[in-house]
Amino acid sequence: MSDRLRNRCLVSVAFLIALFGSAPFASAARPKRATRQAPPPAPAYDAAREVTIHGTVDDVKETLLASWRSSAQRIVLATPEGPVTVELAPSSFLKARDFSCARGDRVELVGSPVVDGDGTVILARELRKGGAVLLLRDEAGRPTWRQPLREVRFLQAGID
Repeated sequence: MSDRLRNRCLVSVAFLIALFGSAPFASAARPKRATRQAPPPAPAYDAAREVTIHGTVDDVKETLLASWRSSAQRIVLATPEGPVTVELAPSSFLKARDFSCARGDRVELVGSPVVDGDGTVILARELRKGGAVLLLRDEAGRPTWRQPLREVRFLQAGID
């Protein structure tokens, strides 16, 4: 074998070692990309545990909920038993129905208590304020904002 041919073979082998031999080390040294994890499932509404709560709105919060992929409205109610956090619905749903809560509003709601990362929260199914009743979930607890608009009812009623 000639020197020229041997040099070409050595260069080719060195190139292949450099190319493939360092690949496991290069991938180990490279930082791994963060993988997107699915958001945790939203707490389930349990109609068997429904409660009725009367109170005065003490605080209104906009929160970003991964399970809804939008901002949602939560209110804190002052009740005789203490403060209660209530998750209403996506803000866009409330805005589309021209329904809002403000500090000092007296409300009555029906909902199901669930435990999430913030502690115990009431998932509201029905919210009464003034003479209006807004249905946020159906009787089984399915959100009305995921149902066709014709199935969502906005009722007029009084609060005792």
